[in-house]
Amino acid sequence: MKRTFIDQIVYYFSRRTALLFFYIFLRGKFYNWRKVPEEGRLIIVSNHQSYLDPPLVGGGPRRQVGFMAKESLFRGFIGWFFRALNAFPVDREKPVGGIKEALRRLKNEECVALFPEGSRSPDGELHDFMPGLILLAQKTKSPIVPAAIEGAFDAMPRHEHGKMHLFRKVAVLYSDPIPVETVMSLSPDELLKLVRQRITENLNELRKLPAFRNIKKQIEITKEAETSQGSDEHAQQDPQQMTENHNEPQKEPECSNTENQDKA
Repeated sequence: MKRTFIDQIVYYFSRRTALLFFYIFLRGKFYNWRKVPEEGRLIIVSNHQSYLDPPLVGGGPRRQVGFMAKESLFRGFIGWFFRALNAFPVDREKPVGGIKEALRRLKNEECVALFPEGSRSPDGELHDFMPGLILLAQKTKSPIVPAAIEGAFDAMPRHEHGKMHLFRKVAVLYSDPIPVETVMSLSPDELLKLVRQRITENLNELRKLPAFRNIKKQIEITKEAETSQGSDEHAQQDPQQMTENHNEPQKEPECSNTENQDKA
């Protein structure tokens, strides 16, 4: 679908408004945004922490970025507004239509941002990828820019159903593009692994910043609390087993800290 002049105006002013909001209320930072090519077909692949992610990922590049969004949002005025923001619908049960639209846009030399986790992270960490989205790059011979978002989960956690915490810090870090030659030379599994590795490295780099140093610890504390709560509920259901296991040693929680040796 060809974008109208009105669409262009809505996108421009909405992006400016979102950036102003991020800078003032969430101390937003965009690192290495110049690494995002300003023309040609391109896929930006990022982790997915909250509803803030699409405008955050699209805030750095100096070009329009398209996004997939759930089909139920594309109704009435809200639907028109989302289309003006360069979003396009996808049915999670039957995603073929959304994938075809992404293919069309990429073949038209546009930029599309994808969140291969498929849904927002429940804890701010990186979760399993849906391989089909990454395969779009090989299907269209598109370069990939891995990106990482940090702080968005803290600002708008999934479990709080849209509640926003202002004056937190959010940041996006973009990597060097993975060139088409590399995209096409790797197997799908190797490409998926490479993209995930780059996103993880970006995430670790952001967590070295003073504003984010405690995030990893907070995530681990949250996981411990959830594990402990689950154990308590299980024990209440089976008091005899709780008594039998009372003297068994408790295991230390596993940590998955990964240090990145490269500078962003």
